Amino acid sequence: MKLGLFVRYYILMAVANGWQHAPRPLGRRHTPLQAAFHAEGDLSGAFQLSGVWKLERQSDDTAEQVPIQPTNPSWSGDRWSDVVRELARKQRQQELLQLDAAGGWRSPPGSPIELRGKWSMDGNAEVTLARFGRHGNHVTETWTGQYDSSANRVEGVVLEGASEPEYAGRFSLTPAFPSLQPVVKNNILRKNETQWRVSDVAGEYTLEFQGDGSISAYDIRLLPNRTWTSVGLSATLAGSWNVFDNDVNLASGIDGTGPRLWLWLRRFGQTSSSGVHLSQDRLYLGRITGAAGDASSIRRVKGQVAVGWSTEPAFIGSFRLVPRHQ
Repeated sequence: MKLGLFVRYYILMAVANGWQHAPRPLGRRHTPLQAAFHAEGDLSGAFQLSGVWKLERQSDDTAEQVPIQPTNPSWSGDRWSDVVRELARKQRQQELLQLDAAGGWRSPPGSPIELRGKWSMDGNAEVTLARFGRHGNHVTETWTGQYDSSANRVEGVVLEGASEPEYAGRFSLTPAFPSLQPVVKNNILRKNETQWRVSDVAGEYTLEFQGDGSISAYDIRLLPNRTWTSVGLSATLAGSWNVFDNDVNLASGIDGTGPRLWLWLRRFGQTSSSGVHLSQDRLYLGRITGAAGDASSIRRVKGQVAVGWSTEPAFIGSFRLVPRHQ
């Protein structure tokens, strides 16, 4: 079947099965997009990747797989099946993924394995795909790779687990239809974002966390010396914090400025938690949003929570930081 016929057949079948692919407007597809910062999706980093991609995953135990022996094609009842090709595809674990512009991704209907999750990219073209479990939005795997614009390809590693991730293999992503979905480089405008100072952010907040089957909320106090502590709890949760623009520097001894905040929940150190068991430190990374009509007042901080960031990072949930006077 010729490529053009195959593409038309693929799109028709996808629509018939309820796969809603929302392509970008053609008039904007070949020009850089001037956009503000977004946490996920096309406007989260250096490039727009929404479209259909071929995922090829190589597990860690590939060397132990049984070699494929040549066989003859077989009749499955309605079509001829090349057994060799099918076994090779399964060993390489090739699938199609649909990345949408808003930051979600999933496999098309009718796929042998149903995959779904969220994706994002940073300003250095590092791509992160979090794979959700069968039910809910708890993260079971994290795929982190680098997008190579010259090769139009993403390559990286697969980590299993959210709280204590383990290396599980490598993966690659290549466009399924490169001529129909050219990747566009973003020119992300950050100069219009409010540059918050430590003195602007210090104060009383409620920290809300939603993770793998758990929801919590407690009051905290962000102190002007860039330390923080919980308020009104029998145990003490504490750590350090700062605001930043592009780079997170946990060892910095000076006040930062920028549109984002990091908050470090620490187990050890001069300012750390006590009276509670924590298996890992947590790092909260979020974007600061100002109140409508009041550029000097904070409405909320919203973002993701990471563990293991110094070795093998994984995101375990999301958070909101809301001023207590609201």
